[in-house]
Amino acid sequence: MLGDVQYSFIQKYRRNALKISNHLDIPDELKETVDSLYPICSLSDEFIIIHISEILTKCISVAFQQYQCISERRINYEHD
Repeated sequence: MLGDVQYSFIQKYRRNALKISNHLDIPDELKETVDSLYPICSLSDEFIIIHISEILTKCISVAFQQYQCISERRINYEHD
């Protein structure tokens, strides 16, 4: 917190070349959409500091091999 403004220190993810659609039995027409909605990522060594009002989504992370499958969900409100 700086004054009465709150910030967050966040580790960034990087997208991998591996695609989730290569491991699913789905029609080719759906693969691009599935890959954009559920990218395969791993944590980077890079961090950012952002104002908490900029946090509009939260990620759901599911382990996949040595990576994480990330899905963003819009946050309408947050509670304790």
